[in-house]
Amino acid sequence: VDLERIEVVRGPLSSVHGADALGGVIQVVTRGVAPDAPFHSRVRARAGRYHAGEVAGQASAGLAGVAGLSLGSALATSRDPHS
Repeated sequence: VDLERIEVVRGPLSSVHGADALGGVIQVVTRGVAPDAPFHSRVRARAGRYHAGEVAGQASAGLAGVAGLSLGSALATSRDPHS
């Protein structure tokens, strides 16, 4: 994940983000993709004991100098050895 920053707002000031945000807000801000950025992709796979595994991928690119787009997905599985 391309994180730029994580902001934590506690208490009543968090109500700026919505009426249901009484206790606080955690806001995750990601890096933007420049409109002229070249295509970039990455894939990660992991395997472990007890049929545990994870596959994740991400792709990003600029869209004709107008906007930037980034897509990502992940899948994780594991099985309890005692079941």
